Amino acid sequence: MFKHNFSYSIWENFIPINIKLKNKIKKIKVKKFTENTNNFNKDCRMNPTLKDIVDENLTSTFKEFNLTLDNCWVQHYKKNDYHSLHTHFNKMKDFSFVWFISGSPNSSPIRFFDVGYPVISTGKILTFKFKPGLFLLFPGFLPHEVPSNKSNNRVIVSGNLI
Repeated sequence: MFKHNFSYSIWENFIPINIKLKNKIKKIKVKKFTENTNNFNKDCRMNPTLKDIVDENLTSTFKEFNLTLDNCWVQHYKKNDYHSLHTHFNKMKDFSFVWFISGSPNSSPIRFFDVGYPVISTGKILTFKFKPGLFLLFPGFLPHEVPSNKSNNRVIVSGNLI
């Protein structure tokens, strides 16, 4: 009998955030966004300042994987804000990223679940604690969530790649 498995990778890198860059990102305007009881701030438009920041700091990483930026946004989480379980794409070839910009040790982590969760659960959850500068690249179809934030300041840049 042969056993076959599927494997999904999350790539982790550290892309430093200096105070000037952090302040520039924090100044990007976001608008309140509510969906299915989620409570978080999100700017889904391709803000020119944000695009320049992403191009300058992340493009070399994207090129390593032969990926191109499709869209990106900034999210500001206040205390008790969260982002419930979701995915980004249905296509197997598309990727997403998250780049932790500003927060504290109490800022929420991001958690990834196996494909099929919550209908099918392998019990495996990958959790990445919040650390400014942490960059994660992952298949957009991987279910992920951000639990309720325990700090009053959690800022990330996130986006989708094709």
